[in-house]
Amino acid sequence: MTKQINDGKVYVDITVSMRTPLRSEVVDVTHEQALRWKADPDLCAARYFKMTVDEYREWIERNGYACCGALTKDGRPCRAALRHPHGGQLDAGEWKRLHRIETCNAHKRDKRT
Repeated sequence: MTKQINDGKVYVDITVSMRTPLRSEVVDVTHEQALRWKADPDLCAARYFKMTVDEYREWIERNGYACCGALTKDGRPCRAALRHPHGGQLDAGEWKRLHRIETCNAHKRDKRT
């Protein structure tokens, strides 16, 4: 008779894949977290990145590019992407720090005149 070598225990790892402008980010989750993820993936991703759902969706829609915080002459938010020394696509923290807070070069010039 052959002696059993393995203990027969089964381990299941659950991961979720979250969309980011740079790549997908894969995170290990518990069973309960997976159920919450299935119910509202954008809310879970937003919480993971410390954003609101609207911020998370805008970050994705704008492909990680932070936009100018100034208003155009007709009162609408400027749509110009900010220039960043490390390129345009920003991680969530850097995007939140700059998006609609810093101004584009055109609006910086307007402030000087």
